[in-house]
Amino acid sequence: MLNNRVDDNLNETGYDTHVAGIISIQTNNRVAISGLANNCQIMPLRADFALANVREVLLNDDVSDDIVYATNNGHT
Repeated sequence: MLNNRVDDNLNETGYDTHVAGIISIQTNNRVAISGLANNCQIMPLRADFALANVREVLLNDDVSDDIVYATNNGHT
């Protein structure tokens, strides 16, 4: 969610997709890796930077808005 709207382009670097895969991969899958939280549900959200051209400014309100959104939509 970005500025209270759904954004299908959440991934700019691929990092979050990689992390989500490690977290949610099945255990006992006969592959050399096991997930950290088997059968978990992931809701991809992104807190945007406060100023478009200053990537170092991320406000706590932006993060807390996403946490409230996730909680209100069934994720705890």
